[in-house]
Amino acid sequence: MRAESYPDSPFSFEEIEQYNEKQLTAEQEQIFKQKLIAQSAAQESLQVYQTITQGIKAVQRKHLLLQLAEEEEAMPAFETPKKNKTVFFVISTQKMYWAAASLLLMAVVGFYFFSQSQKLDQLFSQYFSPHTEDSIPLASDVLSHYHNHDYPLVVKKLEAQSDSVYTAELFYKGNAYLGLRDAPNAIVCFEEIAQKIGNPYQKDSEWYLALSYIEAKNPKKAKLVLEKIVADNTHPHYQKALSLFNKL
Repeated sequence: MRAESYPDSPFSFEEIEQYNEKQLTAEQEQIFKQKLIAQSAAQESLQVYQTITQGIKAVQRKHLLLQLAEEEEAMPAFETPKKNKTVFFVISTQKMYWAAASLLLMAVVGFYFFSQSQKLDQLFSQYFSPHTEDSIPLASDVLSHYHNHDYPLVVKKLEAQSDSVYTAELFYKGNAYLGLRDAPNAIVCFEEIAQKIGNPYQKDSEWYLALSYIEAKNPKKAKLVLEKIVADNTHPHYQKALSLFNKL
């Protein structure tokens, strides 16, 4: 049976449950923690799981105590509850309760991440538009494909160029990747240029890097880039960055 997982989380429901209940091997726990450190979606999925699980356990304890009290009260005063009956009652109640609780947990967490993903998709669509300038320094055939949003062809032609490193070609290749919603490759392009102080496309790359993280469903890294942009009120993308930052 395929393990259930949350949208944009690298963990399955079973993995999070096993980690929370300390059922992973030492090696599995190490791999789990490495994912947890590397990805914000992983951290959020675990936090949501633990918060909801704590609530479920508290309600479960109260529920079982009330049920057992009612069962004991219903017995004749002279009758001693049989051990096997009591044990059978607790196990069956616990199984049914946890089955319902697990379904509720999966539904709540799934809805949480679906809502987060949907929100980020909407923000990306609202703020992303391919970069344009008066004179785009691209070959005429590449420029034609770019204006027509033929991004697969743009990427293919720019990939074939050996000098497309730290140049306009790399920047527009990043835009093409982002137009294809290929965030990982877009991030690689924009990070390269954003780190080059003085590059004519450095500040534009910072803005598109933030959008790439939005598309990658990593709002924490997006906010870090946006914070850098809004710290400079002369930045060409200051107003848009401030608006987007306030919506995250």
